[in-house]
Amino acid sequence: MASCPSCHQPVEILDKHLGTLFTCSHCNAVFFVDWNGQPELAQHEPEPETPAESFSEPAQSFQNGTDFQGGQEFVPYTPDNSIPEQSYQDQPYSSDPQYAEQAYEPSQDPGMNAPPQDNVSYSEPVEVPGDVPPAEEAPYDFSQTLDSVNSQPMAEPAPMSSDTADFSDVTDFANADTAVGPLAYTVTIDGIESSRLVTQLREAMTDSRFGWDVTDLLSHVGGGRLVLRGLTPAKASVLINRIKYLPFKISWRQDVLSGS
Repeated sequence: MASCPSCHQPVEILDKHLGTLFTCSHCNAVFFVDWNGQPELAQHEPEPETPAESFSEPAQSFQNGTDFQGGQEFVPYTPDNSIPEQSYQDQPYSSDPQYAEQAYEPSQDPGMNAPPQDNVSYSEPVEVPGDVPPAEEAPYDFSQTLDSVNSQPMAEPAPMSSDTADFSDVTDFANADTAVGPLAYTVTIDGIESSRLVTQLREAMTDSRFGWDVTDLLSHVGGGRLVLRGLTPAKASVLINRIKYLPFKISWRQDVLSGS
C-alpha cells in the first residue's frame, strides 16, 4: 500500500486514481499519482519575496529639491492648421464702462432691431359689414333666345312677398314652348361623378315651371353624362345659368324642328 508523501500515512490508491490528483484523507495534502501507482508530491517553487519599495526617500528628496531637475516649459501641441488658444489671463481686468460698451455693439441699422409694424391705423373706426340679405335669383325674359339671354346682365329682383305675388311668370314660362316656335336645344352635361354633384344638379333642375320628372331624367345619367333633348330656349338658358358655376362641362346645340 502506498503512503502519503506528506504525512507518510498509508493511503489506498485504486486504478481510477492513476494519472490524477489525489487528496490525502489524513492531512488533505494534494499529490499526483503516476501511472505506476506511485504518489508524487508536487514541488511548488517558492515565490521570490520582493521587498516593498519605499517612497519615503524619493518623496523627501522631492520636497528638498535635491534630485529634481527642472525641465523646459510645457507647451501644448497644436497642429499646423489649428488656431492656438488665446489666453485672456494676461489681459488686465478693467471695470471701466467703455469696455463694457465695446463688448456688445448693437446693429447701427435701426430697422434691424425694430419690431415689425403694420400700416393699420387703429385710430380710424373699422366698419363691420352688417347682415347681407341673400341674393335672390332674378327673373328671366323667357321670350328671348338663348344667346340674347346670356348676353344681358341680370337685373335686381324686385321685392315680392307670397301675399302679393300673382304668379304671372309661371304662366309665361308655360307658354314659352308655343311662343318661340319650332326651335329646340339639346344640352349635354358631363362630369357628374359624385353623389354631391348629383344632388346639386337635382336642386337646379327641381322647378315646377320646368314641368320635368327630375328623378326620371337623372336615371338616364350614364358615364357621368346627362343629355337633355328638346329644350326650349328659355328652359335651356335658365338651366345653363343655374349650373354654370358647378364643376360640369356643359355643351349645347340648336335643333330646328320641321313644322307640320
